[in-house]
Amino acid sequence: MRFTTLLSALLSLLCISSCKKSAIAANEDVKALYERFHGKYKIVNVSSSEAVDLNGDGMASTNLLSEIDLENSLLEIRIGSEYVFIQTWPEVYLSPGVPDSVIHYANQGVSRYFAFDNAIQQLNVKPENPTVDEVRFPMPESVLIKQGDNIEVTINKRLYTSLGWKIIKVVTLYKRYTMIM
Repeated sequence: MRFTTLLSALLSLLCISSCKKSAIAANEDVKALYERFHGKYKIVNVSSSEAVDLNGDGMASTNLLSEIDLENSLLEIRIGSEYVFIQTWPEVYLSPGVPDSVIHYANQGVSRYFAFDNAIQQLNVKPENPTVDEVRFPMPESVLIKQGDNIEVTINKRLYTSLGWKIIKVVTLYKRYTMIM
């Protein structure tokens, strides 16, 4: 009886130790990715590839924080059953037919799905369906994870400058400020 119990325990231990747990790839560990990235991000720095005058003060700058109010522009990363990337940015509205019309801005944005690369160094944003206006809401050129899990988004954005409309490469660095949506 004692031998049977010992043999049974040994076989059970052998079975348990021989079963391997299937490892979850880091870029598929939803709980860890949620803790690390889920939330709202505010702008820390934003620069353009060339100096532009967006506020009409006659002084062009590559520091877009000094050109327009970006306080309410943000990035949201939603980690759940699907990964969602939402970037809002001020969009220009002009009064038609009015010379030297006042420039009005309204935050507009679009959501897209994304996946993490294997090394968790970038977000691969997936193209949206054809109904999205790519002029107003262009696909990000790149979305990189920087030191401190800050997110750097590079986009070719259509901006209204003192010289008219231009497509400018804009690099924005975001820092998470809350996990609450």
